[in-house]
Amino acid sequence: MNTVPYSTFARRSLAAVTAMALAGAAAASDTGSQDLYHAAKAHIHAFERIAREHGNDRSDGSPGFEASAAYVETVLRQAGYRPWRQYFHYVGQKVHKKRAATNVPQLAQVLNRPVAGTPATPAGGIRTLVASLGPHDGCHASDWEGRNVRDTILLMPLTRSTQCSLNAQLIGARQHGALAVVTYVADSNRAEPYEGLGDDGSGALPATIITGTDAHRLNAALERGKVTMHLDLASTQTTLRSFNVLAEKVGSTGGKMFMAGAHLDSVPDSPGVEDNAAGSALVLASAVSLANLRHPQTLRFAWWGAEEVGLEGSRHFVAQLTPLRQARLAGYFNFDAVASPNPIIGVYETGRHDSASLALRRAFTVHFDRTDQAWIPCRNVPRSSDSAAFLEAGIPVGGLCAFGDHGTKTLEEQQLFGGESGQPYSSTSHTPQDDLDHISWDAVRTFAPAVRQALDTLANDG
Repeated sequence: MNTVPYSTFARRSLAAVTAMALAGAAAASDTGSQDLYHAAKAHIHAFERIAREHGNDRSDGSPGFEASAAYVETVLRQAGYRPWRQYFHYVGQKVHKKRAATNVPQLAQVLNRPVAGTPATPAGGIRTLVASLGPHDGCHASDWEGRNVRDTILLMPLTRSTQCSLNAQLIGARQHGALAVVTYVADSNRAEPYEGLGDDGSGALPATIITGTDAHRLNAALERGKVTMHLDLASTQTTLRSFNVLAEKVGSTGGKMFMAGAHLDSVPDSPGVEDNAAGSALVLASAVSLANLRHPQTLRFAWWGAEEVGLEGSRHFVAQLTPLRQARLAGYFNFDAVASPNPIIGVYETGRHDSASLALRRAFTVHFDRTDQAWIPCRNVPRSSDSAAFLEAGIPVGGLCAFGDHGTKTLEEQQLFGGESGQPYSSTSHTPQDDLDHISWDAVRTFAPAVRQALDTLANDG
C-alpha cells in the first residue's frame, strides 16, 4: 500500500516538532551522557506529538508513520546525513471497519482488531446480546453444556491448547448458533493483531480480538445483567507497501560495517511511545551525536517499517543482502522494548559465543561495569524483534532491553533495578496508553549513552 501523504498542516507541525527536538538535542556537547539523554527525550516527545496529531496512531502505512519517517529524515539531513527509503511489499491485513460498541458505560467503544481471514459482518453490522463461555475456550464438549449462545456475539478466550485452534473455536461457535466471536488473551492488556487462522478458515464467523482487561469488564457486566453489542467488522488480506529509513556514515577504511536499528511503527490505535518511539529515539540521538566523528569502520542506521505485522522491514533488508554485503556486515544492534515502565537493564544474550557476538555484548557490558550499572542478560526479545532476521542469517547481534524474560518482574530483578516484583514489565505496550506517562525515563537515561558508546567503540576498533 502506498504511504498516505500527510497534510500541509502536518508538514508545518513536523517542522515545529523538528525545530524543538533539534534545539533540545543541541543544547550542549553531544558526547555527554546527560546531553544524549535530553536528545533522546526530545525525539521521544516529538514522536508522541506526531502521534497526537495523527489520531494517536503511528502504525505502518498510516499518516502517523509517514510523519514519523519524515521527522527522522529531517533530523538526519540537518546532521549531515543523506537518508534514503528502502521500499518493500508484503501481504497484510487492511482493516476497513472495526466498531465494537456496547451498552456498558465504560465500554461504549471497545478497542479491537479484526482477525485476519475471518468474514466481515453483514451490512450495518450485528446488534445483539453478548454471551460468554467464561474461562472456557470452547474446545471441549463440556464447555458448551448448559449454555445458550444462539443468535449472540460470543465472548471466549483464545485457546492455548496445542490440540485446538482459533479456527476450531469459531467453527464450534457457529455450530452452537453464535453470530460472531469476540476473543482475547486472558492475561494480556493487548488487542494483539491475530495474523490469520493458521488452517482452513472455511465456515468461520466474523471475529475480532480485544484486550484481556476489556474482556474481564465484559464478563463482570454480564454477571450484573444483559449486555448488548453492535459489532461491525470488515478487513481484507492485500499486498501492502512500506519502507525502511536508512542512513550511513562511511568509514575511512571501507572495511567492516556495523548497524543499529529500531522499528519505527506502532500497533494500530497506539502512540507507541515505549514500543517503539524510545528505541527509534536512541538510534537517532546516537546517529546525530556520531555524525561528525571520524571512524575507520562504517556505521549504518535503520528505522524499520512493518515490524508490528511480522518483522517485514528487517526481513526484507536481510533478504536483499548480497553475499559480499552480508560478509561485510560485522554486527547489528537492535533497540526494542527499551523503556518499559517497570524495567530491567538487559543486554542481549543470543546464545552465540563466537568472537564477533561476544564483542557486541561486551560493547555494552564493559560500559555498564565501568559506570557501576547493574545488568542482566535478556534472551527473549532478540528472537521476537527485528534482530531475528539477522540471527537467522548468521549475522552477529547485540542490543539492549528493559523488558525481561519472565512476563513479570522477579524479586531478584526488583532488588537490582527497583520497581515492583510480581508486576508486568509493561501493561501498556500495544495499547492506547503507551504514552509519555507510561515509560521509564530512567531506562532511557541509562541506555542513551550506552548506545552511543557501543557504536563508537566498534566503529573505532571493529
